[in-house]
Amino acid sequence: TILLSSYSHLKEVEAVSLYASGRNYVSRGDIETGVEQLRRAIEQGRDAIHLEDAYERICYMGTGMGEAEAEEAVLNEALVMFPENLDLNMYRLALDWMKPDSLLSGRAREQLEAFKSGEAPLSVASGSGKQITFRDREIIQAAKRQIAAFYNNTGLNLGTGLVTLENLDRAILAYRRALEFDPDRTMTSESLVTALASAGRQSEAVMAALEAVERNPDAPPGLQVTASFALLASGRAEEAVALCHRALKDEGVTEVQRETAFRIYGGILKGAYGEVSNSAAVRMGMDLWDGGRVEEAVRAFRQALEKDAGNHRAHFGLGLALLAQGQVEEAGRLYAEGVARFGRSAAEEAGVPEGLRKLIAQGIQVEPAQAMLTTHWPE
Repeated sequence: TILLSSYSHLKEVEAVSLYASGRNYVSRGDIETGVEQLRRAIEQGRDAIHLEDAYERICYMGTGMGEAEAEEAVLNEALVMFPENLDLNMYRLALDWMKPDSLLSGRAREQLEAFKSGEAPLSVASGSGKQITFRDREIIQAAKRQIAAFYNNTGLNLGTGLVTLENLDRAILAYRRALEFDPDRTMTSESLVTALASAGRQSEAVMAALEAVERNPDAPPGLQVTASFALLASGRAEEAVALCHRALKDEGVTEVQRETAFRIYGGILKGAYGEVSNSAAVRMGMDLWDGGRVEEAVRAFRQALEKDAGNHRAHFGLGLALLAQGQVEEAGRLYAEGVARFGRSAAEEAGVPEGLRKLIAQGIQVEPAQAMLTTHWPE
């Protein structure tokens, strides 16, 4: 009896330790380890831990980490034990809504929309089959405040897990359903675009990116660059340049995204997508110059000057790009003409002194750049 009692106590202590460890891992962002610890805690001693909380965390945070059937079995088990748990019931509806089964998902969506709009209390069929209606005012208000984020996170987690399992069609459905409830979540939009591209559905991917950017002008650079392809395809090259420019100025832009934006610029400069305004050409020229794409920058500035010979930014930008190419004489002439015509302040506004110092720092045309600084900015 003593041995059995000691063994039972040891199991309970271990369960409590696993439960605390699982919660800690989850709070630190290591969801996979945390969920596994919580599962083990339930197996070791469900009576010694906060069982309802453990189930909530496993079901919600562990979405998409394993086979769908196994995860739903855990959820059903939790609902049998805690049939009136609001979070678990909301999660049940979320999973039903994100299934391909149109009848099941349609019914779940109707319940959610009615609840969200306040037309009806939340009424669900629990794991035991009993119909439960939540009427507590405070509980309902709290649920309404979190419902958008709750369902978006569920869809994001589920979709990510399905991508790992290479079930792209289901993942895409989960991402789309999540965005229906909370369309401003750019992380979910990025995941949707990536999943569509991985599935070979490129046109849908660029349209999804464009929709995300139109909803949220501050969308990440990856979405902005991808959305530019949709704009090009619909003859909106000017807007594509604006998006690429914004992406290139974002601190989070990656090298792949940068190269993609420059490739878009290259196509526009070759006339593949129609003409763009003078200001767009100058913007491309400055971005290309900053990115070390000197030859294309020269082309962009020349195109801008063909449309407006009096554009001081294009004039000085061309001089800077030509100097980087080694065309010192023509660059010097452009600077002398530009300073005389537009003034030193216009050159400074166009970033000429900084550009010359950049060339010197990079060891490119050092002597001519220093001479031009001494001539026009002796101080």
